[in-house]
Amino acid sequence: MGFIGGGAPVRTDIFNPQQLEMEVMAHRYLYYVLAEAYLPDHIYDQIERGAREVCPADSPVHKLGSSLASDYTPEQKEFAEGLLASRRKLLGGV
Repeated sequence: MGFIGGGAPVRTDIFNPQQLEMEVMAHRYLYYVLAEAYLPDHIYDQIERGAREVCPADSPVHKLGSSLASDYTPEQKEFAEGLLASRRKLLGGV
């Protein structure tokens, strides 16, 4: 569930286009709608680049991020909320 940032380059080649799209859109939702930056910028940028390489031209990853919650699917929002819940759990409920 979600990428974990680290010092090494992100291996986007091991994920399918749907997984990468979900990851990008969930992180955009967190950043643009909820104002919760979950990943460092350089990690997100790697994921987004990988998604743009493999996702079809009509994928939302090829568009700019949006601050409108209505631009995200219920599945993307749920995935994003799951990322936040996991982080809170790891941090002891913070």
